[in-house]
Amino acid sequence: MRDHPVAAQPLPGAPPVRSPAAHIDSCGPLKELLDRHHAAPAYSTARLAGAPASDPMQFTCSLTVPELRKPGSDEVLLPEATYTASGRGAKDAEQAAARQAVAAAEKAGLAM
Repeated sequence: MRDHPVAAQPLPGAPPVRSPAAHIDSCGPLKELLDRHHAAPAYSTARLAGAPASDPMQFTCSLTVPELRKPGSDEVLLPEATYTASGRGAKDAEQAAARQAVAAAEKAGLAM
């Protein structure tokens, strides 16, 4: 069976149905890191009010990660931070925000 040359090309200006990064689970590794420090993330996800149906990013997520300290010490390994992202669905938005938090933790030298 031959591939149709037009079907293989996306429409000009059309966003991808799902980005390759959307298939990477970032929430799990983030939760494992926070569990090791006896901390919990706080997700706040909502549908964007008034977003036109043509807008592919219909949901937004605000993720707050608490301050992480070295066990038995006052040394701050990762300061408290809030990460905000949007996505096609609630899970996509949460994953995008978690990817930001994981990147910050890796930049701070925390093992994932």
